[in-house]
Amino acid sequence: MWDISDFTDEMQSIWDCVIPNIPHTVSRLNDPVYKILMQRTYDYHSNFGECAQVVVQKFIKKEGWTPSEIHEVVAYVVPQQAKLIDKKGKPILVNPPVYPYMWKECVGDEADPNAYHGAFEDHCILDTFTLYLEYVHKLPTVYHCQAMPKGALSIATVAVCRTNVEDVVYRDLRETNQCIASTVC
Repeated sequence: MWDISDFTDEMQSIWDCVIPNIPHTVSRLNDPVYKILMQRTYDYHSNFGECAQVVVQKFIKKEGWTPSEIHEVVAYVVPQQAKLIDKKGKPILVNPPVYPYMWKECVGDEADPNAYHGAFEDHCILDTFTLYLEYVHKLPTVYHCQAMPKGALSIATVAVCRTNVEDVVYRDLRETNQCIASTVC
């Protein structure tokens, strides 16, 4: 998902648009421009994670949940994959029928995947997704795209999921004084 190594043509196009007076060929081999563009891409992805952390933490604070309530909520909204054995006797992971954190609401039975409505309309996902909108607003018009931003929505969704789970893990570490890096916790 994060591998952009095959997009040197797009990187070249950006270079030619932004800095047309300085000729340069973007290359994966020993090219500082390529390395800088790669780093900026990783920074872009990282910003989604940081934004999701702030959004989820604000949401938890607004709700006023205790650590045990957070555990319960995360266990519900981000269910674990089931470990099963396939026909060959090998262990496999099976996704749950629904991930509640991705939905705006559930009308009816929470065990029924059809009871969930408003895909990707969860408050935390939408707030994280605004980061993408802020980024593309600053791009030159030539790079504006009319297509649906599925990749950015996926990144925002994964960032919120990971933040939900990591928040519980980091809380556990803080509570049990097992935190190794104080800057992380």
